[in-house]
Amino acid sequence: MTRSSLERDYTLVPSGLAGRAVRALRENGFTVLGEGRARLG
Repeated sequence: MTRSSLERDYTLVPSGLAGRAVRALRENGFTVLGEGRARLG
């Protein structure tokens, strides 16, 4: 394995996981905010 391939793996994999986490947090955050607004409203 060359260093460039390692760098590519370490930049692509975390970004993919981060994208998934951000997407999940956005979905959960929106549902939580929606529930909070419904309860407050």
